[in-house]
Amino acid sequence: MYKWDTHIATDWRRAIPPARPSLSELVVFDQYLRRFPRGSSVLILGSTQEFRDICYCQSLDTTAVDYNAKTFHILGKGLRHPSVAHLVVQDWRNMEFENRFDVVIGDLAINMMSISEQAIVMKNISNALKKDGLLIHRVWIRQPGRYTRPTTTFGDILAEHKAERPNADYFFSLALPFIHYFFDEERKCIDFQIMLQGLREAYRDNLIPKECLRAFERPWHRYFMPNWLQTADEVEQMMSHDLAIVSVGFGSDFYSDFCPIYVMKAKE
Repeated sequence: MYKWDTHIATDWRRAIPPARPSLSELVVFDQYLRRFPRGSSVLILGSTQEFRDICYCQSLDTTAVDYNAKTFHILGKGLRHPSVAHLVVQDWRNMEFENRFDVVIGDLAINMMSISEQAIVMKNISNALKKDGLLIHRVWIRQPGRYTRPTTTFGDILAEHKAERPNADYFFSLALPFIHYFFDEERKCIDFQIMLQGLREAYRDNLIPKECLRAFERPWHRYFMPNWLQTADEVEQMMSHDLAIVSVGFGSDFYSDFCPIYVMKAKE
C-alpha cells in the first residue's frame, strides 16, 4: 500500500492550490479558529504547513498527528513561522489520545483514505473532540457530469481554460477538471500516475504545451497514492454517522464548489 513518504513530502514544495489550501480557503479556517481563545488545543491531521503557521499566529496549543515523522520535519522547512506543533506519530485509522481537543483541522485527509476507511477516521476524530469542539476539514468532492467522459472531452477542458482562465497557472486551472476527467469510476478514486500518463500522451499528440505537463509532473511524478472522491451527498452521509454539520464554507476560487470546507461537531 502506497503512503506519504519522503519523496512526496520533498516534492510538495512545488504543489499549489487546489492540492493545497488556497488563501481564500485559509481565511475560512482562520475565521473559525479565531472563535477559540489563545491556548486552545488544536489537532492537525497530518503536517500541513499552512495550518501550523495559522496555529502559531493564533497562539494555539498545537498537535500534529502523522504516521511519518520525516514528513513532519520536511514540510516544516517550508513554515513561515517557528515550528511549535507537537508531533504524535500515529495512523489516523488507529489514533487515540489521552486528552481531547477543542478543534481538529484537516486538508484532504479523508481523500487520502479508501472509502471503506473514511468512516473509521471520522469516528476517531469524533472521539478526539471535546464536547463543544469542532472539526474543520476541506474535502475534494466529485460532481458527476462535470468534466467527465463522455459528456466532456479533453478538448472541452482545454477550451474552457483558454477562454476563462488563459493567464492562470496550468495546475491551478486544470487540476480538478483533469481529476474528474481521469477519475476511475469503478474504484472511485483518482490515480495520479494514470493521469500523468494521459497528460504525457496529450503532450506527444501536441494537445497540451510542455509547461502544462511540467506543472503536473513537478508535484506528482512520485505521488503513487490514489485519492478517493465521493459526491457531497455521499461524504455528508458518511461523516454524519458520528458528527453533525454546523456549516459548510467555501473559498472564492473558481473551483471552490469542488472543495467544501465542512465545520462539524461531535454528536451528543
